[in-house]
Amino acid sequence: MSNVTAKLNVDIPYKSRLIFINLNNKTIKAIETQNIENIDSNGNIQNGKVYYHKFDGEFLIGYLVINGETVKRLLPKKDINTANFLSFFSLNDDCNEQLNPNGIFCDQELDGFTINATKSTPPKSSPLYYYILDHPTLEEDSYVDETRVGGGGSGGDENQDNTCSGGKVYNSVSGNCECAEGMIEDSSGNCIDNPCDDIKSQINATGFKGKKDELNKLTGKKEETGYVENKDGTFTKLNPIKNGHSLDLTGISFRNINGFIHTHLDDFETGKFDEETGLPEVNEIFRMFSPADVIAFLSIAKISTDISQVYATVITSSGDYMLRFTGNQNDITGVKLANDYKEDYIKYMKRYTNKEQGFLHFLKNHIKVNGIELYKLHKPLFSSDIKIEHKTLDTKGKVDKTECE
Repeated sequence: MSNVTAKLNVDIPYKSRLIFINLNNKTIKAIETQNIENIDSNGNIQNGKVYYHKFDGEFLIGYLVINGETVKRLLPKKDINTANFLSFFSLNDDCNEQLNPNGIFCDQELDGFTINATKSTPPKSSPLYYYILDHPTLEEDSYVDETRVGGGGSGGDENQDNTCSGGKVYNSVSGNCECAEGMIEDSSGNCIDNPCDDIKSQINATGFKGKKDELNKLTGKKEETGYVENKDGTFTKLNPIKNGHSLDLTGISFRNINGFIHTHLDDFETGKFDEETGLPEVNEIFRMFSPADVIAFLSIAKISTDISQVYATVITSSGDYMLRFTGNQNDITGVKLANDYKEDYIKYMKRYTNKEQGFLHFLKNHIKVNGIELYKLHKPLFSSDIKIEHKTLDTKGKVDKTECE
């Protein structure tokens, strides 16, 4: 977890807290900073200003509170840079941040509502819904099990119990407890970092990108090539074994690596001939993760202290794939040896023309560890950008794909 430190560039009394803003059915994490002049006996701000920033410091919006009512939006003038994020809020995008108590803002009148100094509870007319997480220090993606919702906007019983567990926040629009933006629900119902974000960062990292580009040129060889990624970001090359069909992990400590990247080869002639037909013998290779790959991946995940960094990647001429883990490490049990899965694996891979489908059914019916996620990395025609597709099985057992946005 990365700490988020709230700082102002002006010398004024303030306090900050992590909140969740829900707009248009999208939940956004933000830091709320209050510059309070005075509050009433109920804890509502009577006079002051409230600012909202993203974790990277980008200004979102501010409000001016006078006599207990929030009466103006505070949008800094267009002098500094372009705040594209403002357009998401359907506000004028001709203003930008200049967080200065003496600065001139682009003020916009709006219907008044109150903001509580400790528990934000705007009425149904509020343009924003506030999901509050009070914490002595601000930590990104750090949650408590019971998070109270402030505010309305969806109607219904004001006395309903809106507490959520597993790091979720209450969405007053949908009436459901949901994970915040950039997070997904794992197999145990808890909110975790979305692997899509981690994969996006990884494929653009110089070390990983270099190895991927190298291996993409080697799928036509007769021996696999691969590397393990050490926790310090360096890569160690693996030696081929079993006539080049596998890579040797002997001497590699799974505690010291994040994952591995390797090739699965194209079919090739072995140089031998079928005694009955006289035809060349062809080494047919499944261009998908093998049981041995899955076992190694789970072995790394089982003992990792940062599961968001754990991965396995296979490079093939028909597509590159990555495994990520979103389950509970304690559920990684009962995994057998690779040879124990060989017969069932071959059966599924031959049964389905779509090797993604065969592999996902194999995971579901034989590995039986929740949280193994399959992603395809591919470049659309005439594009240099790598797209990331999350591959899952739908209710009919067919492959469903979701693009990482």
